[in-house]
Amino acid sequence: MVDGYSAGNLLAPEFGRRGMKSLHVQSTPTVWPILLPSFHAEDFHAQFIFDGDFEKLVNELSRFSLACVLPGTETGVELADRLSEHFKLPTNGTRLSSARRNKYEMVEAVRASGLQAAKQFCSSDIGELIKWFDNSGLKKVVVKPLNSAGTDKVAVCTNGTEIGNAAREIIGHTNMLGLLNEKVLLQEFLDGTEFFLNTVSRDGQHHFTDIWRYKKRSINGHDCVYDCNELLPDEGEPSKTLREYVLGVLDALDVRNGPAHTEAILTPAGPVLVELGARLDGLSVPSVNQAAIGFGPLDLTVDAYIDEAAFAKKSSQPFPLLKNALTVYLTSYQEGTVEAIPGEEILRSLPSFFQMRLRAKTGSPIKLTTNYFTAPGFFTLVHEDKKVILQDYERIRRLEREGKIFSIA
Repeated sequence: MVDGYSAGNLLAPEFGRRGMKSLHVQSTPTVWPILLPSFHAEDFHAQFIFDGDFEKLVNELSRFSLACVLPGTETGVELADRLSEHFKLPTNGTRLSSARRNKYEMVEAVRASGLQAAKQFCSSDIGELIKWFDNSGLKKVVVKPLNSAGTDKVAVCTNGTEIGNAAREIIGHTNMLGLLNEKVLLQEFLDGTEFFLNTVSRDGQHHFTDIWRYKKRSINGHDCVYDCNELLPDEGEPSKTLREYVLGVLDALDVRNGPAHTEAILTPAGPVLVELGARLDGLSVPSVNQAAIGFGPLDLTVDAYIDEAAFAKKSSQPFPLLKNALTVYLTSYQEGTVEAIPGEEILRSLPSFFQMRLRAKTGSPIKLTTNYFTAPGFFTLVHEDKKVILQDYERIRRLEREGKIFSIA
């Protein structure tokens, strides 16, 4: 496991339940602090730190009988590709490793395959960025880092001044994955509804485990802040159209083995890629998938690597939708210190409440919610009746606006 952070911390325990021991490789000498709280060292048999000496790392790992190598989160994708290819294990290979991480290269690879792709431009020069926009004929663009995550520093801009301001917030700053932003990506703003589709692949055979419709909003002076995700059925529209497009994206980016999290916008002209992560969905909650579908990307990922029969059985037909589900991102309209969380009991008493992850704790600092990383928590609503879920959602949003979820000093 390379960088077993975020949802990647679920993988080692799942392999352990199947009788496998996991090794952890840290892809850099130091770990960006925002990732560390999700790391569980006790889940790993041994740990190694990659200091840039690939031969040394290979020699250390060669002492073990390896079944597979996979990334836990975005920062581990390229090293996991390199190691899996070296050891001749199931791999996505290194030919398009960079394109699976660099958002500009990613879109260009998809365009080169003949699929519809957004207009885009990348540069470290703010003047060049503004000039491209002025000559592009576009009325609106999305400005973002090349290789971050979670809508970090993503802004929607309509003129050169806004682009310049957004670019200055990116260039020269360290992003949420601990990487220095050297360039800025401008992409055509795509009118339509955004979705994400989770898949697991084995030797080029792709299976969809869940499909969700995104809803984002503008709050606290920031665009593209996550609001909620709604689980959709695998069959019918818009899932059928999205599936066909994403299958092409997976092939265009050489995703042949393991999990992938693909975001796309369904425009009037058809689906267009936002980005792909060749790893587990960062918001994976296995119990939600189990309740609403019967299985999910976590257990199917392990199947793909060590249980071919189980993978074949689960991937032989579209996933069933047993219940409706909605994942909601909590919002803070203030910043300071959390004195109490009176809304926690209210949340847990909702008719459709299923599970919750709170980042904000009593006594801890809390920030204005401006992106995925500053959401003070998440909760999932699961119920047979979609109306019950929507009523519960509206109640929580109302309480947030009234300041009744978090008591903040």
